[in-house]
Amino acid sequence: MKQGWVYILTNRGMPGLVKIGFTKNRPSQRAKELYGTGVAYPFEVAYQLRCYRYREVEKAAHDALSGRRVNGGREFFACTVDEAAEVLNYCAGKYLIEAQDLRSGLSGSRQMLSPPPSGRLQKRHFLWGTIVSAALLLVVWVVFRYASERPNGELVGRTEISEMSALEDVNMRTCPSTDCEVIAVLPAQSPIAVQFGTQTKKNWIYAEFHGDVCYPQYYLRGSGCREWAVNNIVEGWVYMPNLMPTENKQASDLEALF
Repeated sequence: MKQGWVYILTNRGMPGLVKIGFTKNRPSQRAKELYGTGVAYPFEVAYQLRCYRYREVEKAAHDALSGRRVNGGREFFACTVDEAAEVLNYCAGKYLIEAQDLRSGLSGSRQMLSPPPSGRLQKRHFLWGTIVSAALLLVVWVVFRYASERPNGELVGRTEISEMSALEDVNMRTCPSTDCEVIAVLPAQSPIAVQFGTQTKKNWIYAEFHGDVCYPQYYLRGSGCREWAVNNIVEGWVYMPNLMPTENKQASDLEALF
């Protein structure tokens, strides 16, 4: 089974962003290759890990951080090195050979005596994993149904997805409270897919958005967004009073939420 590297690069000309990629060679060599005429400062390797199935590990990390991706065609993410490193280690799992945090010089490694199991044993592991996953999904579904049907529960309303739009630029957060971290700022008048079965008594609702977004580090209150990230997919909590039904929805749909 082939080995390779998955790395995290930083660039002082791109504060708040990290690049996550893979290479067969040393990540330091890849960083030098990326330092071209269109980049003001050289890239620096902040974190690297060597693993089996490095292409799959990189893709899994990209999928896990898709909500932080600033451009669908690029490998840049609006997150910290620590957040990205945690995702990489989780995605590498049993395929990890060694990991190095080059910011502090700390490193950790795990020696694999043989590649991961294959054949009949691997199929057996897959079968048990599927059974356990199905059982967990069933438990989550039962808990959700119970919470949504309780008269005093936090969740109320229907489990229906509908399209609404923002009255003005609206913050999407990691949880239903203004104390929670802002994931992205959604532009006014853009369609937002809300899930009616998730609204809380304090008028927060879970939603998904496809389109141009502004990440917090580029948004200035009163001045607006300095740089919009094009064609992104994000999901999180938004405040219902900041939304309105789209033209093809009846006002009764909104009234049913309160």
